Amino acid sequence: LTAYFEALAPIEIKYESGLNLEKDKEQIQLGIKEVNYMECGKCHDEGEKGIAFSIASERLRQDWIPKWLKHTREMIPWTKMPNHWEKENGELKVKTKFYKLEEAGTIDEQVTAIRDFIIAYNEAEDKGVDFSLVLGREETPMEDLGEEGFFEDMFME
Repeated sequence: LTAYFEALAPIEIKYESGLNLEKDKEQIQLGIKEVNYMECGKCHDEGEKGIAFSIASERLRQDWIPKWLKHTREMIPWTKMPNHWEKENGELKVKTKFYKLEEAGTIDEQVTAIRDFIIAYNEAEDKGVDFSLVLGREETPMEDLGEEGFFEDMFME
């Protein structure tokens, strides 16, 4: 069946099999921190609103993911996925809401880390990455931020 559709395609389709195994652990970890910080899992963890990360890692092309992340609503205006970066004078910039993303580097570096996390999602646990960390809270994993932890972090003593 695959060969049939390949024969019908107007262009040669290059598959990316195996590339998701070669991502750097630190880069994957940075992507996890960004994804947790932006709360992407609210829609993508189980795939109820957006594609599940486990499926995305197997189906999405690596070169397409950064384009999608940076230009979500330009590419598909009716998508429910919000833009996480905004344009100002034709240039992308971090939304004020997500100001801590700047700790992860340039927008291209931020997007690359998220892409690497998505692509390596199914193998990330084997690499020993910590899925609980959040950008800007390296010392406080997500599961430790119950109501009590959240408010302790919010207010000064």
